[in-house]
Amino acid sequence: MAIRSQTFKEKFEQLMKVNAEKDAQLDYLRKQCDQAMRNNQKKIRRSHSSSEPEDLEGEAREESIEATEEDERRPR
Repeated sequence: MAIRSQTFKEKFEQLMKVNAEKDAQLDYLRKQCDQAMRNNQKKIRRSHSSSEPEDLEGEAREESIEATEEDERRPR
């Protein structure tokens, strides 16, 4: 069985596919980071604007909903 080397065009197409996958991963991670930063900003604002203890159970539910929404947008 002879091993065939890839042509320039095949190598180029393979690299373009890998590049597109990396771009999708980067986009997903940027969105995750943005969401985490927004969540942290909300927590900070709540802690500064309220003298009452935070509703941790409500926060957990909110974060769970946001995580589910992000998973639905994740590239496959």
